[in-house]
Amino acid sequence: MPGGRLSSSDIARVIADKLSAKFGKGNWFVYDNSGFLYLNYKTVADNNADPVEVRRLAAEIARATPHIARVFNRDDLLRGGDAADPVGRAGLFGFYGPRSGDLVLLPEPYYMFSESGTTHHMPYNYDTHVPLIFYGAGIRAGVHYQPVAVNDIAATLAALFQVETPSGCSGKILFDVLE
Repeated sequence: MPGGRLSSSDIARVIADKLSAKFGKGNWFVYDNSGFLYLNYKTVADNNADPVEVRRLAAEIARATPHIARVFNRDDLLRGGDAADPVGRAGLFGFYGPRSGDLVLLPEPYYMFSESGTTHHMPYNYDTHVPLIFYGAGIRAGVHYQPVAVNDIAATLAALFQVETPSGCSGKILFDVLE
């Protein structure tokens, strides 16, 4: 199977070199880790560059990088992103404006941003498919194969314990597991 490790720092360096060629010299990123790149807005301002154009070009450069499947930039995600498919939804749901990076790089399947070890934050089936086990009083014996979302657990437990569903819970009750 294909696969390998990618370096956020190496990719950020390639992007920074091309941003320097287009907009002017500077330290274009203040932080990069696990495919999350944060622009240095002082460098953007010092070069009188438009932040939206810098993010657009940086994303374009990143998309041309080997083994990068998708690139999400801050502007696209703030507008709602591309939630038409599960990978796009994962990118959108994993984005939190006040803290998320300006670029989010998603590697191809079986590639990861990690110098050692592994990660568990890829939106691919091999990284999101985990067993969910309910056991005990009020639980119907059986095996079920339908996909569930993590937020379904809170709704199901609230129903099982006969308490109010948590505020803001968007999950659905998994009635098949309840007696």
